[in-house]
Amino acid sequence: FDSAIITPFIDANCISIFNQYTIRHSRRDELQNYLNEHTIGNCIYYPISLHVQPCFSDLGYKEGDCPESEKASKEVISLPVFPGLTQGQLDYVVQVINSFN
Repeated sequence: FDSAIITPFIDANCISIFNQYTIRHSRRDELQNYLNEHTIGNCIYYPISLHVQPCFSDLGYKEGDCPESEKASKEVISLPVFPGLTQGQLDYVVQVINSFN
């Protein structure tokens, strides 16, 4: 698991229309640099777990209270997904991610 790409889980009884396609990797920041070097757009939408964001400070949570959320916030990165994404572009994104070590 440590160096694997983890893709979103979609239950067999469901479909998805992704607004973001978010994957996880334990070396997310290195992966982001690699994607940038290969001119692949990406974004980290939630770099800080919700429970420790200032806007939720009145809830009284602190770092360490939600370890899985905190781990995820350090591993998630969103990839390009939009209606105009061509098969060639998608293949390129997949190829680059698969070549990341």
